[in-house]
Amino acid sequence: MSNLSFMSKFKPETRCIKEFEYWIVCIREMQATLGVAVILLKREC
Repeated sequence: MSNLSFMSKFKPETRCIKEFEYWIVCIREMQATLGVAVILLKREC
């Protein structure tokens, strides 16, 4: 993961729901609504 420091904010290694070839779906740490998730792109935009 080169230069993807935002990934550490979401901690995909512990909060990953599902990992795909190009995406990672993770739950958010601070959930305002039950079941809030984020989709992280595995590469830089």
